[in-house]
Amino acid sequence: MLVLILLALTNFSFAQKAIQENGDFKYQDTKLKKKKKVESYILVQEFLQYASILDLADSQRQELDDVKENYLYPMMQREADFQISEMRVSDMLKAPNFDPEKIKKAIEMSIKLTRDNAITSIDALDAIRKTVGIDNFIKLREMMNLTTGGMIESNDEEKNNQGWSNGQNKTL
Repeated sequence: MLVLILLALTNFSFAQKAIQENGDFKYQDTKLKKKKKVESYILVQEFLQYASILDLADSQRQELDDVKENYLYPMMQREADFQISEMRVSDMLKAPNFDPEKIKKAIEMSIKLTRDNAITSIDALDAIRKTVGIDNFIKLREMMNLTTGGMIESNDEEKNNQGWSNGQNKTL
């Protein structure tokens, strides 16, 4: 959610600057320059790829396949829908007699898709963690280099803060 807020503020800042400098507003001015948006499904996809090399029981592997079906594939579909929505907004803004209400609805849809994917990615990561166990989840994070300077910070107390243990903590 914080990412969405920062993105919205940054886009507003770019738009405001474009209007002040040129007295003209172009939708392209609101796009972040030289920054690539990181799709939320990519982190889930990478966790699943790294999890495939863990020594897991067949039932755990099936649960990871279920994560793909229940979380990853719907997230990828929403990401594609988001890209289409973004293109439509851009096309609508090119028309001199654009309909502001129609554009606002399209933007709201884009925001909803992004929000839904962010929430789903958290649920997917939780499902992966529960499936592989906390020890293996920590190993996955380390293998992905997420423990230092990455998206997820490491915390030695994390293991102790988890109120569950599924007995499925196997080593690599």
